[in-house]
Amino acid sequence: MSEVITAEQVKEKVTIENAFDEAFFRLCITPAQEMYILPLLTQDLYDDYLLQFSALPANYVALKAYIDPALAYAVAFMGYEKDLERNISNQGVMENNTQYSKSAASVSGQRALAKIKDLEFFYMKRLGDFLIENADDYPLFDVTKISYEPNLRRFFPI
Repeated sequence: MSEVITAEQVKEKVTIENAFDEAFFRLCITPAQEMYILPLLTQDLYDDYLLQFSALPANYVALKAYIDPALAYAVAFMGYEKDLERNISNQGVMENNTQYSKSAASVSGQRALAKIKDLEFFYMKRLGDFLIENADDYPLFDVTKISYEPNLRRFFPI
């Protein structure tokens, strides 16, 4: 299984914390790719995209511009969800970045997680809309098989 985004790229897209260890995301890339990107691209397009990933044709380069942010936020959500209360950064969710810092309330963590989920949903929807609008450029894409269900809400009722 090829990974179409690196942990470093996820870090670059979703966090501004320089000290954040991108290893936090590594274990989430493949599951997020299979759970979120595969259902949107559909199996044939997904397989072909992975096969040609080392030398993407022009239409796949355009597709990659939509896949990368969608996958980055899916990976971040998956990683943050696992360990939000203590590990949103290397120091945890913190208030006041000084020697007197203290852990933020759990509500702050839940807000951060909700923001990541909203961005994931936005970019996944944008990817799906792009594929539907440009289906002629992707003959392996089967619009009748597209699916994505964040929190059991299907947003492509085809």
